[in-house]
This record gives sequence, C-alpha cells and structure tokens, in this order.
Amino acid sequence: MPWDNGKANPGWNATRCSPIAEDPDAVGEPCTAEESATSGVDSCEAGAMCWGVDDELNGYCNPLCGGSLEDLTCPDEYACSVSSSSVVAVCLETCSPLGDDCDQPELACFAINNEFGCIVPGRGQPGDACDFINDCDPQSACIGAPSPSCESDSCCAAWCDLDNGGSAACMALDPATDCVPWFTEGEAPDGLENVGVCFGE
Repeated sequence: MPWDNGKANPGWNATRCSPIAEDPDAVGEPCTAEESATSGVDSCEAGAMCWGVDDELNGYCNPLCGGSLEDLTCPDEYACSVSSSSVVAVCLETCSPLGDDCDQPELACFAINNEFGCIVPGRGQPGDACDFINDCDPQSACIGAPSPSCESDSCCAAWCDLDNGGSAACMALDPATDCVPWFTEGEAPDGLENVGVCFGE
C-alpha cells in the first residue's frame, strides 16, 4: 500500500505491506483510514485504497490500477492516475468537468492525461497560481499560463462549454480569454466534445 514513511517529502512516498481489515469494505463503499490519510492502513479490501479521505479519516474505496506502468488498467468507468513518484496508482471515477457527476460529494472532476477523474479539489480561483492538477476549485483546471494576467508558469483557468455560451462566460471572467477546445479536433472521447477552457493569447 502507498504510505508516508516520514523520511521524504510529506505525502505518499513509499509502499509497504499493510494488514487487510477483518470485514473489508468493497470498492465504492465508504471506508476509514487509520491514523492519517497517508498511513497506508485502511478498511478497504485488497486491491483498493481509501480515497478522498476527509478530516474525520472517512473516504471511499477506489481500486488500485492493475497491469504495469507501461500498460495500466482500471475497471470500466475509471481512469488510472499515477503520482509523479509512481508510488500511487489509483483508479478514479471518470466524469465530465462540465457536470456535477462525481458520486463522492467530497470530490470534483479534474483532467488526468486525456481523461477526467474525481479528485479532492483545491481552492484556487481562475488566475491563481497552481502546481498540481487539483490545486484549483471544481470549476477550474491548472494549465500553463492561460492568460496574460497569469503571473506564474501555471494558473487556474475556468472550464467552459463550447456549445453553450462558453466564450461569453470566459470574457465575463477575463476579457482577454476565449473558450477554446480542451481536446484536439477529432480526439475528444464520446460525450466530452463540448469541453473547453478559458484561454487567452
């Protein structure tokens, strides 16, 4: 299980063998972590981890990614998210950033490579500096310099709907931005063709 061994940067930084609960919680069920969200010990069944853990150490069981780093696999309706250190490889419920469709109320929809998954959101507003994909609030993405007003290498940028007044919504937030497609033409997954992000020149 991924855990924080206290010897490197805070957060999941190593793996260890952890005990399985006597009556484990299944994927999709509520769960609890012991001691902290990054202890590596929780109430989930083998092959899953307690995800989206709150201050009360409650979360939901998400499956761990299978396969290898070169060919990661997840059940249907999930996308694999791998940490920069490759310590955590967890399957996240897929979603659309334009809809409130994460089953777990503590989570929000963020971009993971060419897919979207449900992650604990941050608080960054459009224009705020960000470092990680989920540093921003649920209505924003962390992308490289989305507008002239971005004073960092990466800032939060609002999602917009290409088919439903996206350009006007972007200009209302920042007149220097327009609603541009998130995906390259022809590469958007089914149902996500209208996802855009507010971006400027």
